[in-house]
Amino acid sequence: MLGRILPARWAGQQPAKEFEPIADLDAIISRPKAFKLFGRWRQIKPLTTEEFLRYINAVNRVMQLDSEASSSGPEAAEKALDACFEVFASVCDDITREEVGRMALVQATNLFGLITESVTGKLSEDEKKNLLKTQRAPESA
Repeated sequence: MLGRILPARWAGQQPAKEFEPIADLDAIISRPKAFKLFGRWRQIKPLTTEEFLRYINAVNRVMQLDSEASSSGPEAAEKALDACFEVFASVCDDITREEVGRMALVQATNLFGLITESVTGKLSEDEKKNLLKTQRAPESA
């Protein structure tokens, strides 16, 4: 197959018996990601394409707040709360707007980071180590 795609580079080469795993796309979604907030564990759900678009649109609204430098006061705080809630609710069905409003800034910032890692499929260090132990090249027929 590779010889047909890149004939000059792969001509006459056999598939490698050993290889360095780059990504196990099954491992990315195999274990649900979770976080604890106000004494309850909540799951960051794997996203469908439609849910991913909802997440992206919500993140864009948060980023737009940054460009509105003159915004301050109660109205701006409500817009920021709404935008953060949209991001968090796009990946976690059981978080409420009231809970987002009670979060400390450090909690909201860290949750935003966890969600970003989960949505982009970034593996934790433990998941990377497990991948290296279990990944093996398929035997050629």
